[in-house]
Amino acid sequence: MALDEKNHTKNTSWRSFTRLGVKKGVFKRTARKLETASVKHARRFILRRWSNVNSVSRRMISWLVLTALLIGLTFFQMSWFQAGYMTEGPQDGGVYAEGMVGEIETLNPLYISTQPEKTAEKLLFSSLLAYDRDNSLRSDAAKSWDVSDDGKVYTINLRDDIYWHDGSKLTIEDVLFTIKLMQSPGSKTSLYKSWAGVSVEKITNKQIRITTPTVYAPFAHALTFSILPKHILDGVTTSKLREHSFSRIPVGSGPFKFQRIQIISPSTNRMVIHMEKNDKYYGGTVRLSRFQIHTFKSSEYLKKGILTGEVNAAFRLSASDIQTVQSQNPFIKNTHMKLNNGVFAIFNTSSPILADSTVRQALVEATNRRSIISDALYGNGALMDGPILVQSGNFQLSYDTRKAANKLDQLGWIVGSDDIRQKDGQKLELEIVAPDTGDYPAILALITKQWKQVGVKTSVKLVDRDELFGEFVQPRSYDVFLNELSIGADPDVYAYWHSSQAKPEGLNFANYKSSIADDILSSARSRMDSKLRLSKYQAFAERWSIDSPAIALYQPEANYLTVSSAVTGEDGSILAEPSTRLRSVHEWTAQSATVYKTP
Repeated sequence: MALDEKNHTKNTSWRSFTRLGVKKGVFKRTARKLETASVKHARRFILRRWSNVNSVSRRMISWLVLTALLIGLTFFQMSWFQAGYMTEGPQDGGVYAEGMVGEIETLNPLYISTQPEKTAEKLLFSSLLAYDRDNSLRSDAAKSWDVSDDGKVYTINLRDDIYWHDGSKLTIEDVLFTIKLMQSPGSKTSLYKSWAGVSVEKITNKQIRITTPTVYAPFAHALTFSILPKHILDGVTTSKLREHSFSRIPVGSGPFKFQRIQIISPSTNRMVIHMEKNDKYYGGTVRLSRFQIHTFKSSEYLKKGILTGEVNAAFRLSASDIQTVQSQNPFIKNTHMKLNNGVFAIFNTSSPILADSTVRQALVEATNRRSIISDALYGNGALMDGPILVQSGNFQLSYDTRKAANKLDQLGWIVGSDDIRQKDGQKLELEIVAPDTGDYPAILALITKQWKQVGVKTSVKLVDRDELFGEFVQPRSYDVFLNELSIGADPDVYAYWHSSQAKPEGLNFANYKSSIADDILSSARSRMDSKLRLSKYQAFAERWSIDSPAIALYQPEANYLTVSSAVTGEDGSILAEPSTRLRSVHEWTAQSATVYKTP
């Protein structure tokens, strides 16, 4: 090929590559075709089918609603079916924290006196006998027990499955050792009087015999003492027993074991006793993991404690405090339990004005006890009609201001211009003394108002308990003393009304002296037959009503506030004493969970 041809071909190919031409007519025709096709597809697949969107939406919504309805019906069916075999019930474990007003100075049962100390005693220690739900004596550490026909000899058989919290076995030697301590004057325990003159004999390694010097029907109740560990306290002199470390770090055999004492605020008596469950407790499986006793200086601190959740139980708040707590938290429940105690307005029969039994009778008739229960206690109390709780019949004079006024008129107490009665220039004025805690202030306010209606003037002294007995009660420096007396499971009230107890250290706060009443009380406690004893106490109640050494105001309730999840004592039950609320503590729970129903 010639050179020119080669160059011509080469140049032509290069130009065809580097200078591509675009024909405007072809481009326009192609663009129109694409536009026509796009519009055609849009009309066909979008615009023509747009009307179907509403129909599709309605179907989708319908399906969603139907699906939600089916889910809801399924959930309802499952819940309804579950309710048939599931329920909310108590659950094992948890911490039970109980609060109360009072101090803790010792945990040695020989020296306890305050309510927190008595509560700790029942949780930490065992006793030969205890109280059942009917307040009858039952076996506890004792396997069995019986009384001789003459009522003097008690034979006790000990269980063989009781262990101290340190792992040692509780034996009959521990029981003998404890009784010996109680009988020792050097120990200076309040239990000494119950055991003075009583002989104790070991029969076997599991049996002892206790003999009383005379027939004393209430003696069986003395067998509820707490048993102490000989292997820890043996060798400690009685004079040093109170100060021994055992009083701060006790070892017992009860449902809970001592862990430690936590002092939170010494200035407000704020401390906590920590205890854990005893896995070897002979009385049954303990359901709580731990138990705490919280002490408070006053009811104000205790109210705050349960409202803030610091404790999940509060024991023996006043009626007005209970109203306050439940109004602020309606989920806190009140377990009503009557106490075998009595609240009395006790007359000092040695007082010049009150030495006349007719004046005392007039004051009884001037007192509206039902109003006190309804207005001051908000119904948290039961009417008492005499000095004991097992009597049948109303022995106490009824409320009648007309009769009360007539009695005072006949005695020469005449209403003066100031509406206060006077006689021989002396006004009918009485000084009433009471503790400054609980329901006492509200009760005194009502009594003052009621007595004023019959022309009696009163001056009220509300005193701290630490000062009350030393400054007023022992010297009998009052006209009227408002106080709660512990009666207990046995009807014996010898200590409160027998003339031998009308002394500074005695409990006859009325200085009541009646030879007739003395004979009845002495005779009643020496009879083992319960029916005969009851008839004796009926006769005593009649004599007591005539003499009127006091006004039996009401039988109190051991009001027990707890959070809703706690399961504790029996509502509506009767307690021989406050600490018997713990008689079934190993069954208590502090928390709840969903559980299967049992047939």
